Amino acid sequence: MLATYAYFYQGADPNQHSRIFLTDALLRGSVDITPDHGYTIDKSYFHGRFVSDKAPGLSVLAVPIRAAMRVIDRFVGAGDDVTSERARMHFITIMLCGLAGVAATLLLGRIVEELGATPREKALSMVAYGLGTIVFPFSTALFAHQLAALLVLVCFVLARGAPLGGDLSLRARAALFGVVGAFSIVTEYPTAIIVGITAIALLVSNRARWLEVASWGAVGAAPILVLHSVYLYIAFGSPFSLPYGHVFEPFFRMHHDEGLLGINPPTLAGLYGVSVSRYRGLLYFCPHLVLCFFGFAYWIRDEGHRVDLRIVGAVVLGYFCFNASYYAWDGGGSTGPRHFIPAIAFLSLSFFFFIRRSNAHFALGAGLTVVSVTFMFASTAVLVHQPEGEVLRSSPLYDIVLTDFFRGDLALNSQDIRTVGPRFDAAYNLGMFSGLRGLWSLVPLLAAWALAYSVDAARWIRLHTARPV
Repeated sequence: MLATYAYFYQGADPNQHSRIFLTDALLRGSVDITPDHGYTIDKSYFHGRFVSDKAPGLSVLAVPIRAAMRVIDRFVGAGDDVTSERARMHFITIMLCGLAGVAATLLLGRIVEELGATPREKALSMVAYGLGTIVFPFSTALFAHQLAALLVLVCFVLARGAPLGGDLSLRARAALFGVVGAFSIVTEYPTAIIVGITAIALLVSNRARWLEVASWGAVGAAPILVLHSVYLYIAFGSPFSLPYGHVFEPFFRMHHDEGLLGINPPTLAGLYGVSVSRYRGLLYFCPHLVLCFFGFAYWIRDEGHRVDLRIVGAVVLGYFCFNASYYAWDGGGSTGPRHFIPAIAFLSLSFFFFIRRSNAHFALGAGLTVVSVTFMFASTAVLVHQPEGEVLRSSPLYDIVLTDFFRGDLALNSQDIRTVGPRFDAAYNLGMFSGLRGLWSLVPLLAAWALAYSVDAARWIRLHTARPV
C-alpha cells in the first residue's frame, strides 16, 4: 500500500505551499513566510508579515526531514531547480502522509480483528479503507488530514483500553492519550471534536479514577499545547489567537469573520453536498460506505462492543455536522469532502459489521469496494484537486476524472512548487519516468499489485480445489 501511495505525486497547491513554507521558515528560526508568500493564497497576515494560516503540526514534523534532506543535498550537490524541489516534496509527502495512511489502515485492521473479524473480513476492511476511500488520494498529497486521522484513531485505541492498547498502565495510557490528542489538535484543529469525544470515553470508562486520568492526560498534553501557544504568541501576538483569525485573502476573511471562524449552523447545501451529492458526496465517491449505515444497524443489535458503538457513532455524527457547518465544506479543490477524512476510519468500522453477516453481505461489500477503489484510483491518477462548482450540477468524478482517465490523460494538476503560472509536468506518477504515457504508465503499479496478491490467490485456489483424501 505504501508503494501505491508513493507511486503518485500530485504537484503543488496553496495548501501544500503554505505548509512547506512554514517548515522552511522554522528552519530559518522564524515563522515568517513572507519571502514565499506570493506563491500561495493560504496565508495569514499580522503586523507586517505573512504567516501560514494552517495548524503547524505537519509543518513541524517536516522540519527534521527537510533538514536531513538539505544535508544530503549539499553532499550530492543537488540544486534548487524545480525537478529537485518536486523530488523533495514527494519524499516528504511519502514520509508524513503516505506512512500515515498505511499506519491508519494497519491499525484499522487490528481493531476489526479484535472485534472478531476473520482474515478475509479484515483484509476487505483494510482495502476498502486504504484504497476505497478518499484516504487514498490524500495520502499522496501534503495535506494534514491523513496524519490527523491516524492520530485520532490512536486516541480511540487508547480510550478503549482493550488488549490492542497493550500492557500500558492507566497512567501511561492517559499520558500518551494527552500527547497524541494534543498533537492531533495542533495538526488539524477540528479534530478537537474527536479528541474530546474519545477523552470523555476514557474518563467514563475509568470513572472511579477520573481525576488521575485527567491529571495524567493533562501532563501528556501540556508540553505540546504550551509550545503551540508559544508559536501563536510569536506569530500572532497572543497564545490564544489562531491562524484562521488573521487570514489575508479577502474572500477567506469574509467567511472566517462569520460564526466561529467560518463555522455556522449546518446548511442544506452542506448536508447534501458532503453526503450524497455528485459534487463532493462521500457516498457518491465511495459507494461501499453506503453499507456502513446498515452496518450500524447490525452493530446496534450486537450484544457486545456497545461502548465502541457509542464512541464511533458520536464521532461520525459530530464530524459530519462540523463538515456540513463549515463554509468551505467542499474543501475547495478536492476529491470528496476532504475535511471528513479524520472520521472515515470510524465510519469504516461499521462496514465490518455489515460484511460479517453472511457470504452474500460480504460479496456485496466486496463488489462495491471494487467500484470505490476504481473511483479513488482514477481520482488519484488524474486529479486530486477536482475543481469547485455548483453542488446541484457539478460532477467532477464523471465529467473530468473518469473521462480523462479512460482517455489516458493523467496527472492533470498544473500547479508546481514555487512556480507562478501553470506547468503541465507539475504532477506525475513513477511510471512516467520510464517513458510510459497514458494508462500504460500505471501498468508497473498494477503489475506490482498482481504480484503482491498472487501468492494469496494461489493459496486460496489450492485450498478450494484440493480433493479430500
